[in-house]
Amino acid sequence: MPHDPKVDAWLIGLNHPQAEVIAAVRRLVLDADPRVSEGLKWNAGSFRHRDWFATFRVVGPKGPGPVQLVIHRGAKPQPDAPRPDDPAGLLRWQAPDRALITFADLAAVEAHAAPLQDLVRAWLDGMPSA
Repeated sequence: MPHDPKVDAWLIGLNHPQAEVIAAVRRLVLDADPRVSEGLKWNAGSFRHRDWFATFRVVGPKGPGPVQLVIHRGAKPQPDAPRPDDPAGLLRWQAPDRALITFADLAAVEAHAAPLQDLVRAWLDGMPSA
């Protein structure tokens, strides 16, 4: 999937010490499924299919903290949304329809590339119809 130039500019503007980690996660999410596209939403790089479903949460350039991807069901709460299987244990649930995936470094992204892409596809399959 082609990159959105606005997300490219957002990433460059971050000047983040974990830019390589963010770029690797971005690439994996975009490559996980042809239904995925990206854009800027909530002042961050975000991904969508029928609705927004994932948004980066990154700390500013003050430290190399972990990179987080918030997986969600869009802006409106959906407490009855199905939860995908997560055999790798990547998801840390924050609400019935919202979870965090945290990557400390590039090695963590590389070690969990296939499970992350499996989760993206499962999440898309569980999204409500438009």
